[in-house]
Amino acid sequence: MTYNRAKALAYARKYWTKSCSDLYIGVREATPYIKVPNGTDFVRTDTNETAKLPDGKEIDNVDDCAHFLSCCLGKEANEAGGGLPIQRDFPTAIYGVISARRMFSTLSEDGFIETIVEKASHDQAANKLSQLAAGDLVFYWDPSVNAYGHCAMYLADAKKRIACHTRCRCDQSNETGQEWNSVLITNVKYTLARIRDAAPLVA
Repeated sequence: MTYNRAKALAYARKYWTKSCSDLYIGVREATPYIKVPNGTDFVRTDTNETAKLPDGKEIDNVDDCAHFLSCCLGKEANEAGGGLPIQRDFPTAIYGVISARRMFSTLSEDGFIETIVEKASHDQAANKLSQLAAGDLVFYWDPSVNAYGHCAMYLADAKKRIACHTRCRCDQSNETGQEWNSVLITNVKYTLARIRDAAPLVA
């Protein structure tokens, strides 16, 4: 199983401001996903984002980072990303996994990633950042909940930007707050993870 970085990056750049190709969005609700119509876009604010439907209605409590990464890395039926066989939390609905915590644990358990540094300070992570290539991952540990609170794809451009949902970022915009260390988690710790280009087969 080979990780196609070019396709993963192309998917991230195509969908960073809109719903993924399965037309679902992860949310902080009892049922942690919502089906949306084609043409749903994300409206970024200073601290979060909402999903704006074609009819103008907005969905709050967006929590779509892990779902977005699942689609970028995996092979969602409507449009494949990097081709990894990402586990699915809800086989008949939203593609992939539903939380940053699950994203890290499933990729680790399946042998798809190797960590360069784990739950590191800003300076420790910054010193190791050059070991990531475009298409690798950054996970953000939230000490207040003792779990990963966010995840993103590292783009390895000159500005060290990331691609993600839940306050969308990408190298397709020159807005501020697109950089790898701009996530708004108090006392955040950083985990840098390299994706194995030759990934093990998963049953």
